[in-house]
Amino acid sequence: WSECAISGEVAEAVQCVRDLQAPFFHHEVIKRTVSASIVDGGPREFELCFQLTQALHRSELLTAEQLRNGCTRLVEASADLQLDYPKAPELLAQYLERCCGLQLLAPADEWRATAAKLRQPA
Repeated sequence: WSECAISGEVAEAVQCVRDLQAPFFHHEVIKRTVSASIVDGGPREFELCFQLTQALHRSELLTAEQLRNGCTRLVEASADLQLDYPKAPELLAQYLERCCGLQLLAPADEWRATAAKLRQPA
């Protein structure tokens, strides 16, 4: 991810994920990419993260199940992410809603409800 964040080369990042040949761990790619883009990045990196998610989905490397697993793990880690970056729950909520908007996450109503919970004060 760090190379993609620096270069902006989403296609190269997709190829790196393909080269890993570890489809059962693509949820971890999502978790780490989104986490890093939130905590260590800015708006550009957050957008690249979303572009990478879309590209992995389009290339059929990222299944709906792996995306759900990655998002579930992110939601579970949101309190820890918030310690490093107070706006993390809001950004994670935005990520979930964008994925729902493009029909990448289902059931969308449940994920939108999760996004709304992330926005509630702790």
